[in-house]
Amino acid sequence: MINLSLGLSAFVIAGLYTIGILQIPILGFGDPLGPRLLPGLLAGAMVLVGIALVIEGLKQRGFRAEMARLADYFRDRDFRVTVIVVSWTALYFAVFITVGYLIATAIFLLGLILAFHRGSRIAGATASVAFAAGSYFLFAGLFGVPLPSGILFF
Repeated sequence: MINLSLGLSAFVIAGLYTIGILQIPILGFGDPLGPRLLPGLLAGAMVLVGIALVIEGLKQRGFRAEMARLADYFRDRDFRVTVIVVSWTALYFAVFITVGYLIATAIFLLGLILAFHRGSRIAGATASVAFAAGSYFLFAGLFGVPLPSGILFF
């Protein structure tokens, strides 16, 4: 099962890598093969490795039992929690620039703390706001890192 999942992951990485390769501009001077040759060869090698891993994964004993265990995992609570956290993080990244670091980070942490912390909700809210504000003033104020202000005036 590991070889199969690694092979499929290799296909995904090779596809994303190829999309990145296609973004490289072709210049009118220099080598006619340009800067796309080596990355293209690496993407092709990644596809070949992916094919080999998928074939090896399908040959292994106990493939049906492994697929049954995988199906059980997809129905399990742990998988649902993973999907929720990944979705929540993706939403955080999506609104990060628009809403701004301070508000987006405070809401992101508040959601995670309220979902997973069994203690006081007021303490969780205080911790999320304090961390967002403290890290904002540390990075933006002390270190001079430009963080998106979003809907706030500063």
